[in-house]
Amino acid sequence: MTDENLKQTMQEQWQKVRGSFYYPQLPNPKLDENVQNGQLDFRNLQISISPKYLEQLAKQGVSEDVSLNGILGHETGHFIDYPGSVLNLLRLHKIARENLDEEKAFGLRESFLNVQNNTNLVQNKGYESIPVISKPEAVKAQGLDKIFFGLYQELWNKDLGVKLGRKEKGLVKELQKIDYLNKNNQEQNFRKFINIIKDYQTQEQGNQKEKKEQGSQKDSNGNQ
Repeated sequence: MTDENLKQTMQEQWQKVRGSFYYPQLPNPKLDENVQNGQLDFRNLQISISPKYLEQLAKQGVSEDVSLNGILGHETGHFIDYPGSVLNLLRLHKIARENLDEEKAFGLRESFLNVQNNTNLVQNKGYESIPVISKPEAVKAQGLDKIFFGLYQELWNKDLGVKLGRKEKGLVKELQKIDYLNKNNQEQNFRKFINIIKDYQTQEQGNQKEKKEQGSQKDSNGNQ
């Protein structure tokens, strides 16, 4: 697809997305090689989309109109609902920093908001494009990403190709108990989310440390 055709397709999908959100006052989205996939800048409310990301999805069988619909819907959902404002974003980050370092706080804040946002789009707004663009990443996900895609799979009742082990299924089952779309209890639910994931993170870090130590011992004994 040429750049002009891609821009035209983006505008067509943008009008559909705006209509599904009752036409919010946002600037027209743009293609930007400098973003990883899609991005909403809360400073100027600009949505930017990576053409390289669209190419990657196209190679995996996802058409540009479906990709653009999902990405534009996702970024607009962040503006309208989750987090809905910079103030709410900062409030959630402050909660995460109560028990986490900056890197982990940022990661879990973004993961929680994505679960809220994407689930709202799929369950309440009928965005079938969201599971479609999620599946290529879901099937190759590892660690925490695999847990979150497994959670999506259950919350949306969609097969994303995620195969979970017994421990992972147990964790997803605990995460499923959270009412992600309840804005009135958002802070309390975020704390529940963090506490469940913290335990898993601690276990995983311990396992990785043990594997590293075993590998080092093996090298010292047999690989000079």
